[in-house]
Amino acid sequence: MPIPKMAKLVFKGDTFEVYQWKQRLYDGSHATFEGIRRTYTVQVIPTVGRRIVALREEQPGVGSWNGLVGGRIDPGERPLEAAKRELLEETGLSARKWFLVKTFHPKFSQIDWKVYLYVAQRCTKVAEQHLDAGERISVRHITLRQLLGFKGERIGADIKLYLLSMKNDMGRLKGFEKKLFG
Repeated sequence: MPIPKMAKLVFKGDTFEVYQWKQRLYDGSHATFEGIRRTYTVQVIPTVGRRIVALREEQPGVGSWNGLVGGRIDPGERPLEAAKRELLEETGLSARKWFLVKTFHPKFSQIDWKVYLYVAQRCTKVAEQHLDAGERISVRHITLRQLLGFKGERIGADIKLYLLSMKNDMGRLKGFEKKLFG
């Protein structure tokens, strides 16, 4: 949901901004509406040879999970720049080719949020990981079949549905495989 221009910022945190505005109702009365803008994020599916780079990640208070490279887009940063930075920080990898697969707008009625999903082809190790103090990340190399099998893992619901929708559609799956591995 886009936040109206006349909305007033009432809280600003590291990840969320909360806005309020007066909204005219159908009967002519007014009510206070609220909306949240979440920092936009990126997710990256990197490849090395015919393998996909996935993560086993752990954060304090959250536990551990399997997931993709990703994170927040910093202020002033473009989505592709954020994807490249996150790939380097979390894995030490750099990619020769990048593709924007899809931009997702998670369907929460009162949250303005975008997730940019990229494929990073032909990755090579160029540095050591440079993790935030609250991250423990181990890098794993998995098959496309394993990625499509991610169920309760920490990947956005829209991305999970996108991946699952290809599982039984050989034409789409082959096209996606070409994006992944060239």
